[in-house]
Amino acid sequence: MNREEILALAASVGEAVAASDEMKEYEQASAAYGADGELMEMIREYNTDREALAMASADGQADELITKALGDRIAELESDIAHSEVFERYSKAGEALRELMDAVFRAVSEAAYGSGGAEGCSGDCSRCSGCRHG
Repeated sequence: MNREEILALAASVGEAVAASDEMKEYEQASAAYGADGELMEMIREYNTDREALAMASADGQADELITKALGDRIAELESDIAHSEVFERYSKAGEALRELMDAVFRAVSEAAYGSGGAEGCSGDCSRCSGCRHG
């Protein structure tokens, strides 16, 4: 099999991923994420406050009350963002899509190199190429 044929098969796999339920959910969750004005405002405020805290802390002259207030507000925003239904959906959809892509990569690697991946399974998972035997 030549390179062009292999790449055509890879493109077919890419098209299958693009048509997958995981991709559809990610696209819908991403659109909802971008359209949620309240969430976007919290994220902007969170980023601005983190930047302000970093600048205040960098000069070594930061007022303790100001840095504590910024730190508290950052923690509050982080919690509010993380517990937002839209953010949770977006995060879960992104993770599901990453898991699918990892599974596709593992399947290709295992088919090409055998079940142990490119380096074979040594039993030492710290150097694992993705077989996930354990």
